[in-house]
Amino acid sequence: MTPNDWIRMLEAMAMRAGAQPLPPGMGDGPRRNDVDSIAWRRWHEASELPWDAIKPAGALLEQGPFRTIEVWTETELAMLHLLERGMDGPAREQVAARLAGCIEWHLEHTQPDNATNRPWALHAFALHGSAEAALYAQTLLHNAQAGGAMGDPLVQWILADARARLRARLS
Repeated sequence: MTPNDWIRMLEAMAMRAGAQPLPPGMGDGPRRNDVDSIAWRRWHEASELPWDAIKPAGALLEQGPFRTIEVWTETELAMLHLLERGMDGPAREQVAARLAGCIEWHLEHTQPDNATNRPWALHAFALHGSAEAALYAQTLLHNAQAGGAMGDPLVQWILADARARLRARLS
């Protein structure tokens, strides 16, 4: 599937995410102090990527402080989703290199069913350009659909943001 195919498909899903700048639950609530929530707020408030929290190679985050592979994978993919936004900023070359390296690491080491039914970073995988990344993106979406998560406000936000990011990268 091409990025334009993804845009058309996501538009057909008629997502209702609203104009919320932060993913639901990242601004307040029980996850307020999680690394991904802090990173998303930092991006929203100052357009800064959390380079101090991101490893220089491989996965973006250490798995150590997380209890399960599923929790770590969801947090990791939420950070990858955020990192892609840096493609519009001044550190575009650094972001592109780190994004590609992280995606390639996940294609080799992470199974799509390790995450919850939230398709974080779907657009980043769709834009990568490899057949493996395209299949990974499709699996992330399929997991949300098969798991009955499509009505979840966070999933709606993730998909609407993925659609917006695909449009932004293609313009």
